Amino acid sequence: MPVDSNQQFLIRVGVSLLSARRFFDNGHPEHARLALIVLDGAAELLLRRLLAENEMSFRLGQIMFRQNEEAVTLGIERPHEVHVMTFPSDAIGDGRFSPVYLSGTQRRRLDSYFGPTVDVAVFFGSLGRDEGRALKHLHEYRNGAHHRNVVNLPTVRVLVQLQMTVIASLLRSMPTGPIHRLYPPIDWSEAREVLGLPENSPVSYLAFADALQEGIEQTAAEITSSFGGNLAERITQVTRRVEQIQSDMATPGVTFEMWFGLVQTPEPWPVGEALRFLDPPVTTGTLASWAQEVVTAEPSESALQTFARLVAIDEQLVGLEDSIEKVERQVDATVQLMIDEMRGK
Repeated sequence: MPVDSNQQFLIRVGVSLLSARRFFDNGHPEHARLALIVLDGAAELLLRRLLAENEMSFRLGQIMFRQNEEAVTLGIERPHEVHVMTFPSDAIGDGRFSPVYLSGTQRRRLDSYFGPTVDVAVFFGSLGRDEGRALKHLHEYRNGAHHRNVVNLPTVRVLVQLQMTVIASLLRSMPTGPIHRLYPPIDWSEAREVLGLPENSPVSYLAFADALQEGIEQTAAEITSSFGGNLAERITQVTRRVEQIQSDMATPGVTFEMWFGLVQTPEPWPVGEALRFLDPPVTTGTLASWAQEVVTAEPSESALQTFARLVAIDEQLVGLEDSIEKVERQVDATVQLMIDEMRGK
């Protein structure tokens, strides 16, 4: 029988999800990197499907929004409770049907960006707020791994575990469609063959969610130990790198604290007494605070909350590392120039 759109979608997203789980189960960080990329694509497919399922709500909201505008023009009371959705979503439903109107600009954003689609999922309760934030952060890690070949191999497996947990939650909330889609009964044998599933295995969002989460239970302590431990190593390395810059340049009167401020200061750099009054976004005190925070597991936190807290530090740390790398390149060029001058080149 022909494969209907609902069945085809399940096959397509299932191939991605189950392939990603097999990559993860392989155990090697490079395979986990592939899982991170594939899972992110599957998440976007699911989010787009969720948008399509709620299209009628958006259209109805648009009609009601226009009727409200007409009422205002006529000087009468607005007949409907309807609002323009905001990004990131900040509305919490009260259990009543409250149509949402999306502007043309917002629709274009939904077509072009990942984040707003996550906001819609959060708004409709398909993802919790912490889950939505985590999925956005994981999308950024995927972008680095896929587009720039930037991947932190020591932490990629813990990120994939978190990603699978969030996507499993999304899968369990996916609408299955009107009941008429179930008739006539669907022959899933071809789908099982494509997906590599045993005979009589269920082919559904719930089955995929169970397969993703099987054997995976993350705690805040595990996030702190792996992801936080790696952050701690990078924080220590930041200090060593700035110490090396100070040693290579050997500039009289310029202390470590000054160099730490200078690497974060746009050129042209201040000189003389002005070096004592630098106000960098990250100080050595900030580093010390981070070093303590990233290895501290808060007992009241969930794994998702711990991840969000550590990601906030990671984002600032990446900016600092990029600034240091830029200065390192300049120092290398300066040192090489001095060597060439000494050799008479």
